[in-house]
Amino acid sequence: MKTRKVFMYLFMTLCLITLSCSTRNFTTYGHIMTILAGIFCFSLATLCGVYAFFTTRGKGPILSNPYIWLPKEEREKELAKADLKSVYKQLTIVSILLGLIFLFIALITWFTWTSLLYVVYLLIGCLIVYAVVSSLKINNKMNKVL
Repeated sequence: MKTRKVFMYLFMTLCLITLSCSTRNFTTYGHIMTILAGIFCFSLATLCGVYAFFTTRGKGPILSNPYIWLPKEEREKELAKADLKSVYKQLTIVSILLGLIFLFIALITWFTWTSLLYVVYLLIGCLIVYAVVSSLKINNKMNKVL
């Protein structure tokens, strides 16, 4: 459990560094950090795309909060009563949106296309709305089954 939190905090720190490097510094250090931040975001976009590829086929781990943070016994109970098709659909759409967000952030950091920020903000808004609505639908389906 502690290693998950460490990785989560490390990931959040790297994301904050990436967003802070998206403003161009024309010093050597700033230029190198901008390139590295773009590479980091592009690799995250690639990972999200690969994960979306597997979740469209209903394979791969379920990387959502209820399944990550629950103890193993409760996780198995939740998986037994959950509609895995709708969970995988939700994970596919969320990972595609995250992949697009990270791809656009990489393009912003490399090419300073600040007009793409509006697209990123729109995608983040869509991601939040979809995640909340689909989670409520999945929970309502699970409660009806019980």
